[in-house]
Order: sequence, then structure tokens, then C-alpha cells
Amino acid sequence: MEKRAKHFVLVHGACHGAWCWYKVSTLLKSEGHKVTMLDMAASGKHPKQDLTLAVLLARPHPMFKDVALPNEVVAVSKERYGSIDRVYIVCDQDNIMKEDLQRWMIEKYPTDEEMVISGSDHMPMVSKPKELFTCLQEIADKFT
Repeated sequence: MEKRAKHFVLVHGACHGAWCWYKVSTLLKSEGHKVTMLDMAASGKHPKQDLTLAVLLARPHPMFKDVALPNEVVAVSKERYGSIDRVYIVCDQDNIMKEDLQRWMIEKYPTDEEMVISGSDHMPMVSKPKELFTCLQEIADKFT
């Protein structure tokens, strides 16, 4: 049975840009997948928009008078989150988000599956691109 190409949307974290996905993107494309790499606001690619976003986020009060701030705690649950399958990839050598913290997050916000990339740091897309590619391929095959 022939595998169908998937569409991967890769989103960077803080202080990064779409550039951080170039290795993983190349691997995915070489397997025939479609890849979209997003440059999010405040990534430094669009300085005028980044400044506007920073100013808006720094506002000490709501932008609109009729916007009420929520007083209730919003819980994420399977019912509220929807039917999206969630997988967490543990980076066991991450010095920013230590493995204990990652495991705590998984415990507090359970996933459908967890995977581990051994020897990976905070940026597996750079330090372990082949291993991350393999994980993404497995996730796409299993959950689509």
C-alpha cells in the first residue's frame, strides 16, 4: 500500500524563525511531503510588525473598554480540546526544559503518546534532525 504525502506545518519557538526547520524540512520534502515553515510574529523577520506586536502586548489595560477579562479558570480537557491527537517528544538532554519538567507537563496535560529522542537538546530540529524527522513521520503515519 502506497503512503500518501502529508502536509507538515512547522512552527518555531521564541527567538527562532522558520530557518531553524531547514534540515527537517529538507528530509520531509525528500519523502514527498508538503512542508510549510512559518515565521511567527516577533521572530525578527518583520521588524515593523514585531514592534507593533510588542507595543500591543505591553498594554497595561485591555484595548477595548467592553472586553471583560475572564475570571474563571479554563481547563484543557479531551472534551474542550477536541479530537486532536497529542504527542509529546521528550528531549532528554534539554538544558532549558529539563526532562523532569517535560515529564511533569506530560503528567499534568496527558498526551496520546510520548516519544523520546535520546541525546537531543532544546532544539532537536538542529541537534537531531534525522531522529525528529523519524518521529514526525511515525506520528503522521499513526494519527492520520
